[in-house]
Amino acid sequence: VSTWAGNLMGARKHGVTSDLVPGLAAVGATVGVIGVSGPERLTIPELLNAFDDVVAVSLHIPRVPPGSALRIDRVGQRAALAFPIVSAAMFVTFEEGSEERVAQDARLFIHGASETLLEAKHTRQVIVGQSLDNSTFQQAVAALRSEIRENPCKCERHAQEYREDLACTFMYKAFLQFSKDLPDEFGGLLEDFVAPANRPVSKGEQRYQTVPSEAPVSEFITRADGRIHATGEAFYPSDADFHSAAAAVVLSTAANAKLVRLDAAEARKMPGVIGFVDATCIPGINSPSAADRSEDSGEKLFYGVGDHVPCVGVMVGVVVAATHLQARRAAASVMQQYEQVGLPITSLDQAVALGQRQAVDAGIPAIEFGQPLSAQATEIQGTFRTGGQRHFCAETHAVVVTPVDSQRISIVASDENPAWTSACVAKVLRMTENQVTCSVPRGGGGFGGKTRRQTLTAAAAAVAARALQRPVRLHLDRDQDQAMVAGREPMHFHYKVSADSTGRVGGLDLSVDMDPGWFLGDSVRELSSAMASSDNCYKFQHFVARRNVATTHTPHTTTMRAPGKMQAILASDVIMEHVARVTGMPLDQVQEKNMYSLGDTTPIGDQLGREGFNWTVPKMWQQIKESAKFEERKAEVKRFNGTNKWMKKGIAMSAAKFGVDLSGYAVGAMVAAREDGSVQVSFGGADLGTGVDVKVTQFVAKALSINAARVVVTPSCTAATPSPPAAHLQPAESACAAASIACRKLDARLQPFRAGKRWEQAVKEAAHQGVDLTADWWFEHPKGLNHHTYATYGTAVSEVLVDTLTGQVRVERVDLLMDLGLQINAAVDIGQIQGGFIMALGYMLTEDLKVDDAGKQLNSSSVHYHVPTAYDIPIEFNVSLLEGTPSPAGISGSKSSSEAPLCLVNSVYLAVKEAIYAGREEAGRGGGWFMLDVPLTPERLRQAVGAEPEAMVVP
Repeated sequence: VSTWAGNLMGARKHGVTSDLVPGLAAVGATVGVIGVSGPERLTIPELLNAFDDVVAVSLHIPRVPPGSALRIDRVGQRAALAFPIVSAAMFVTFEEGSEERVAQDARLFIHGASETLLEAKHTRQVIVGQSLDNSTFQQAVAALRSEIRENPCKCERHAQEYREDLACTFMYKAFLQFSKDLPDEFGGLLEDFVAPANRPVSKGEQRYQTVPSEAPVSEFITRADGRIHATGEAFYPSDADFHSAAAAVVLSTAANAKLVRLDAAEARKMPGVIGFVDATCIPGINSPSAADRSEDSGEKLFYGVGDHVPCVGVMVGVVVAATHLQARRAAASVMQQYEQVGLPITSLDQAVALGQRQAVDAGIPAIEFGQPLSAQATEIQGTFRTGGQRHFCAETHAVVVTPVDSQRISIVASDENPAWTSACVAKVLRMTENQVTCSVPRGGGGFGGKTRRQTLTAAAAAVAARALQRPVRLHLDRDQDQAMVAGREPMHFHYKVSADSTGRVGGLDLSVDMDPGWFLGDSVRELSSAMASSDNCYKFQHFVARRNVATTHTPHTTTMRAPGKMQAILASDVIMEHVARVTGMPLDQVQEKNMYSLGDTTPIGDQLGREGFNWTVPKMWQQIKESAKFEERKAEVKRFNGTNKWMKKGIAMSAAKFGVDLSGYAVGAMVAAREDGSVQVSFGGADLGTGVDVKVTQFVAKALSINAARVVVTPSCTAATPSPPAAHLQPAESACAAASIACRKLDARLQPFRAGKRWEQAVKEAAHQGVDLTADWWFEHPKGLNHHTYATYGTAVSEVLVDTLTGQVRVERVDLLMDLGLQINAAVDIGQIQGGFIMALGYMLTEDLKVDDAGKQLNSSSVHYHVPTAYDIPIEFNVSLLEGTPSPAGISGSKSSSEAPLCLVNSVYLAVKEAIYAGREEAGRGGGWFMLDVPLTPERLRQAVGAEPEAMVVP
C-alpha cells in the first residue's frame, strides 16, 4: 500500500479506506489496466467496482483548469501507519474574475463514511453556481449527510455518526481553505498537524545524578547486547530450532456455546501435515494452570466435543506440520460446529445490566478508613469508565519443546516466569517438575503477559511434542496472540466524594467494577492493586472502597504493566478534576492542597515516614512546576485558545504514588568465578527487556570490585536457579540483592588470595587450591509494618494540541520527574520511564479495544490495533530523576522504575480534557463539567465536543 497502485488495489480488493482514492477521483484521474478483455482505462470509481481481475499498469492525472483548488483530508486512529477512518477530497473550479468565489464546478468524494466510495453528486448540485459562504455550507452539510445515510458504512470499528461528522468537517475545512479572506484564527485548523511531514522531530533532555562511590551502580550503562539487538543478531525463542515441526493453534470461533463437532479429517490430508492433537491427547491435567488448583476456574488447555466454550479464542487443538504456513492453513480447515447456549455478554456495562456483578472476597478485602464525616458543602458523584488494552509485545508467545528422551522435556520459551511454566507443563504431561526444564535465552517483551498465560502455548506444544515424539515449535501470529492472551482489564469507578468550597476533599466512597473476561482467575491481583492504589497521593479523612467483578464471554484478562494501579491512579485524578470544576478552583491547586503530608497514613496502611517509607511528592510537585514553567505556559495556552478557532491546547500536572512490596518477591542467584577471572551469574527470573541482566552485572562488579566487562549473566533456566512460581515480575533490585550477597560470600573465600594481587591471579590460585568458586543466595525481603515496602513517586506536566472537530491529538511536550532513589542504572531506568509512559500513552489515546456482539475482537491484528508509533510520542519529551534522595527502604537506596511511569499519563488525560472544555465553549456548550472516559480516541473526543454544523461557521 506504499505505492499508488498498491493503495488503489488494496481499496479495491480488501475494501480498506484509502488515502489516495478520494483525491485521485476528485481530480478525474484514470488508471490504465490490463484485464481479461485487454488494456483499457478506468476512472477510480470504475476501478473499485470492476468485477474482473485487472492489473494496474499506469496512472493518468489530467491538467486542471485555471482557478481550481483541491483539498484532501484524512483521519486515522493514530498519526501514521493506520488506514483512514474517513478520507475525503473536494475539488472546485471557480468562475474567472468572480469576486464572490462562485463555484463553476465541484467534485466531492468521501471514502469510509459510506459502504463504498461516495461521489457526493447531490452535494455538488448544492455547491455549483454558488459562492462558498456559510449559507451554501449549511445546505451542503444537510445534503452530504443525506447522501451518506443512503448507504452507510457497515464496519463496526467506528460509529457511523463519527464517520458523518468527519465527512462534514472535511468539507468545512475545504470551504475555509477556499475562502478569499480567511481570518487568522482559522489558519491552524487547515494544517494536518499530526501528519509526519508536518510534525517536528521529537527532542528531549534526560537529567540524572550518579554517585561515583557506588560505581558502576547508578551509572549510565547500556545493555551489553544492545548492538546485536540493533543488528538483528540477538537470539530469541522465536528464532529457536527452525528444523522442528511447526504447530498452529486451532481457536474456538464461538462464545457461550457448546462444541458439538470437531473434525480434523480435512486438515490431516493437507500438504505437510504431521498430526493433530486435542484434549484426548493430554496424559495429565487438562488445564494451563495445572500447578495451581487453588481456584477451580474450569479453564481447560484444550476444549473438546461436549464442552461449554466460554469465549472466542480458547484452544480446541493444535495442528502440527512441516512449516508454519502449512500448519496455519491446516488449522483453518479444522471443522468446528457449535450449539449456542445463550447470547454472549461482551462488555462490562452489559454484564452489570444483566446482573453479573458480584463482590470479590479474595485478595485485599473492602477498605474502610477513618471516621464518617458530617455533611460537607458539596457532594460530587460520577462513574468513570476505562477500557481494556491488549498485549502487543515485539515477540508474540513463542516456544520450542523438545522431548530429550522418553523421560524428560526441554522447553525454550519467551517467558517471564519459567518456574511456573515448568510446574504447569509437568502436571499437564503427568511428569515430575525435575523432568521438565524451561530456559529463556531472552524474550521480546512481556509486560506481565508472559507471567501466567505463557503456559497456554508451552503446554500445547508440549502435548504435541510428547504425542508425536519430535521437537515442536509454536509461535503465535499477532491475531492469535491477542485472542488468547488478552491484557488489561476494563474497569469502572463509581465514586461519591465530598469537598468544601475551596476544593479540599473530605470523604470518598468508591466502588470498582472489573471485567476479567470469562473468569476471575489471577485478575484478582489486579483488582486488589486497584483498591490499594485508588487514593494515589490524596488524603481523605474517610475512605471507603469496595470491589466487584462482572464476567463476560470474552478472553480472560491477565497482568499488564502497572496492573490495576494505572486505572485506579487515573481515576483519582478524574475525581480531583471533577472537584475542581464543580468548586471553580484551579485543578493544580486542588491537587496540591489535597496531597498527603509526612506522617499521614494511607487507607491501605502505609505510614509515610515509617520504616524508611519516604514522601517526596510535595518537593517534586514544586520542582517540576518551576522547571517546566507551568504557570507561564498555562497563561500561553489560555492566550492560544482565545485566538484560535477549534484548534485548542491544554496543559496539566499530575503526580503518582506507586506502592512496591518487596516482601512478595523471593528470588535466588548463583555466582561462579572461572579460572580465567570471568564471572558467570544466573538468577531465578528472566530479562525480557527490563534491563535486569545489566543491573545484576553492575551489582556483581561492584561487590567483587571487578570490571563489569568480566561479568556475564547466563540465560535463565529452571535447572540452574529455580524460583517458586510466585517469583514472577520481581523488581530488579531483588535479583540484584541476591547476586550481591552471593558475591560477598564468594569474596570472603577469596580474601586470603586477593591481597596485593589482581583478580585473575587470586581466582586462579584459589582454584588450584580447591576453593569453591561458586556461591548462591536466596533473597527474600522481610515484611514490615507498612503494606508496601516503599513507593516510587513521579510528577508530570503535559501539554497537548487538539483539533476539536476531528478529535486528533498531538502531544506537544511532556516533562517527567521521577523519584527512583539512587537509580541502579541511569540508561536502563530512563529507558523504562520513557517506554512505560509511551505504553500508557497508547492506552490513553490510540488503543481502542472493540468486540462485536458475537464476542469476536474487531481489531485483533496490527492493521487495526493501534499501538503508538514514533509519530505519536511527545514532540518534546524531558525526563529527570530526583537527585539526592536515596530510598531508605530500598535495596542500595534504589526503587523500581518499570511500572510507576505509566501512572503519569494522567497529565495527558487532564490536558486533553482542558482542550476539550475550550472546544465545547467554542461549540456553544458552555464550560460545565462532563465525564470523559478512556481511551481518548479521536471519535470519543469529537463526540465530547459535540459541535453541531450550525456552530461551524464559514466567515
